[in-house]
Amino acid sequence: MTEVPYKSVINDMWKFQEEDRKPMLDQSVVEYEWDKYLPDTVTTPLTQDIFNIRTKDTVNPLLMQEAFLLADVQLYQTDGSTAIAEDNKVALVNTGAPFTRVVYKLNERTLTDIQDWHHCNLVAHLTESFKDYDVQGSAELWYPDTGAGAVDVQSITSTTTMSALTLTGSSPSVYDGSSSTIGTVNKTNPDYNAGFDARMNLCKLSYAVRFKIMVKDLCAIYKTYNKVVQGYTHTFELHKNTATSMVFAAAANLTTGEPFVVQWNKLELWVPHVKASDKAQVIYNQFFVDQSPYFHGFCDYRMYKSGVQAIGQNSYNIPVSATSQRPSQVYVFMSPTTAETAQTVNSMIYIPNGLTSANINVDGTPLMRNEYNPINFSVSSALASSDVHRLYEEYLKVYGKKVIGGAQITYDQFLRIYPIIRFDLSKLPAEKFSQKRSVDLSIELNFSGGATAAFIVHTMVCTDRILMLNPARRGEIEFSDSPQQP
Repeated sequence: MTEVPYKSVINDMWKFQEEDRKPMLDQSVVEYEWDKYLPDTVTTPLTQDIFNIRTKDTVNPLLMQEAFLLADVQLYQTDGSTAIAEDNKVALVNTGAPFTRVVYKLNERTLTDIQDWHHCNLVAHLTESFKDYDVQGSAELWYPDTGAGAVDVQSITSTTTMSALTLTGSSPSVYDGSSSTIGTVNKTNPDYNAGFDARMNLCKLSYAVRFKIMVKDLCAIYKTYNKVVQGYTHTFELHKNTATSMVFAAAANLTTGEPFVVQWNKLELWVPHVKASDKAQVIYNQFFVDQSPYFHGFCDYRMYKSGVQAIGQNSYNIPVSATSQRPSQVYVFMSPTTAETAQTVNSMIYIPNGLTSANINVDGTPLMRNEYNPINFSVSSALASSDVHRLYEEYLKVYGKKVIGGAQITYDQFLRIYPIIRFDLSKLPAEKFSQKRSVDLSIELNFSGGATAAFIVHTMVCTDRILMLNPARRGEIEFSDSPQQP
């Protein structure tokens, strides 16, 4: 038997090196200041349907990854001035769902244009963020729905029981009250919506609700691009969502069915600008100004929304796109049609709708030989099918949630209010996608007993893109949607 040699090491407890006693100091930044930018048109309150905000500083390096929007809104009764009552079950939906479309431009060239941004933002957080995001996410109005996603704010349910009275005596017979016992059983309410309860307390009495929207959530490139940007103008075109979609309320609190109103008081863009030390500026100039442009790969989002899918069919083929961009992940989720037309429906939760199987087609060919089938989203463990566990496992695999940080969505929430179907396209050959060839994607959904309600299919496609920045040539920008550099 061959002896395996061991490598001798010395524990750090015995090492006394000079560098161990020197603290690490970042002296590359000598100035860090915040600048505020307002929409092109400012009224009191803000009544426009589209906000346009642009930066004006093309001299100082800007750190866009840390930039954010600050929104200030209030909820009122239909007349727009009467405050909502303290006990009204009404609140903004999770994240506030402030915008339906976000367009971001760099030097007036469109970098990203996301339709249905409010759904994109929610699902991106549910799939990419870890469990501890709830801590800092509250500043961004991140209070995820729980339970059944309804207006249930009763965390504990109580049941009172009384035993039967005993009949005593004979002339005449009487009931002996002392023989009766009264008991109360308290149970955790499985339908309690902790997220709605928290948001309701923020919105009651028409309090002003202030929350952040990070720029990296408006434009996905800044989720990974953590460097300064200098010499560019940044423009945000933000399409305001409707009050119908932003508000969730109990039917009993809607006066004759009339909706609550969302009043926008402020919208501000806060961007930090930094000034480099002399040494850092030399490095920056050598890399950016004197030499070649900088390429940065990032994952962008594309949102696709189907038309209304009527009840009465067992199978639906939903065309998604014909794209030359390189898709890596596809997320599919459904909402009832009433989510966009009634404040009594929570627009930021989704429905399984009786789905029994699902697959995605790439150029007409199913991606998965073993499609998700059968699917049963029943909350009963005895009825939930094995492929629901496979769906949840695919969700957990995104960004390694089983190893790092933990998942945003519990298994129960996945079954009841966030049934998000993930398809992994990252293993498809790169040559299948090029700027010279368009690839068709479509979603195949089947309902063995028919869909339980008319619905809309939302599809979020994550695509690989490459951005080229060339400040040496005064803001030259190029894009590539293929795996190769432009």
